[in-house]
Amino acid sequence: MDFELPEHTRQIKALVRQLVERYAMPMEERFLRGNEITEEERKAATKAATDLGLWGLSLSKELGGAELSTIDNVAITEENNRTLFPIQFGGNAPFLEGCEGEQREKYLFPVLRGEKRMAFAQTEPSGGSDPGNMMQTRAVRDGDDWVINGSKVFITGADVADFVLVIAVTDSERRQHGGVTVFLVDRGTPGYKVVRQIPIMRAAKNDPWVGPCELLFEDCRVPPSQVLGEAGMGFRLAQRGLSTARMNIGAQCVGIADRCYEMMVNYSKQRVLFGEPIAAKQAVQAMIVDSYIDIHSTRLITYDAAWKNDQGLDTRVESGLVKLVGSEMVARVVDRAIQVHGGYGVTTELPFAHWYNRIRPMRLYEGPTEVQKFQVVARSLLHR
Repeated sequence: MDFELPEHTRQIKALVRQLVERYAMPMEERFLRGNEITEEERKAATKAATDLGLWGLSLSKELGGAELSTIDNVAITEENNRTLFPIQFGGNAPFLEGCEGEQREKYLFPVLRGEKRMAFAQTEPSGGSDPGNMMQTRAVRDGDDWVINGSKVFITGADVADFVLVIAVTDSERRQHGGVTVFLVDRGTPGYKVVRQIPIMRAAKNDPWVGPCELLFEDCRVPPSQVLGEAGMGFRLAQRGLSTARMNIGAQCVGIADRCYEMMVNYSKQRVLFGEPIAAKQAVQAMIVDSYIDIHSTRLITYDAAWKNDQGLDTRVESGLVKLVGSEMVARVVDRAIQVHGGYGVTTELPFAHWYNRIRPMRLYEGPTEVQKFQVVARSLLHR
């Protein structure tokens, strides 16, 4: 791949950088001073992006989206995650593109317009790394309806979602090979309950990065019209977006790490210790150089995977590698940034402590490091 980004991608990247500087960075600064960030502030940033045509980034033009390439989306994600408050681009409806007929009017279009929120419920107490074999939530036919029983954990946004996409086993023998189905379950449906919000790592009380939720389904009855796609084909639907999601995680990691790197460089030139800037100290220089190498290599791997995806190639191995390398890399860079900044690095007046808490789960979701290394990358390479 030629790693010189296309001109239009560079223009989009520069545009997002301007939006982040104008709208997201002021929110971050206010937050670090202990202020609450309002929904109106977030909506203003989203509207500014929408007015510039940044809406429905991956959505097909048929549905009014921008239908940008994977490389474009990776570039946008990288720039947008240089701040604690990434801009929420509208027109995102993962998995719902498969809606048909009345489902489009009830679910797809309201989500695209920002009128409804959704959550994706797959992970269970038995674990999320092997959903095909370990999933316990069941849905059985009762007349024309389906009755769902089971529980889900670590479901982001479920407490504010108007509906959830629930993955359930509908054929215990076939499971991921034609025995898993996706159901659209509305908030308020009898038998569906958000049990609690699970407390997770947070660096400050005013950090809006809230915990995921635990869900319970007890004889939750839904009509056949609530099946998304074809019954039994849900596992394929759920796995479809994993490659792109893992690439975006890599891009997020690059964006965060790049900001930390810049802050390290600037601070090391200003901080004087033993009569000279700490930038002159070999230990500090090593941390900065190592961070530069980490970021640059991860960026190349991420854009290479995005380019291959745009060519229609199978990128399961590449995207797994991006997720693996990115989530491990950003942890090292944030840790170095804290070390360079000394005592100030662990305060909540700088973004590092917040990032430190936010990035740790990245090594777990969308496939833990160990699963990516041995089940996705190694297994695929050895069976080529």
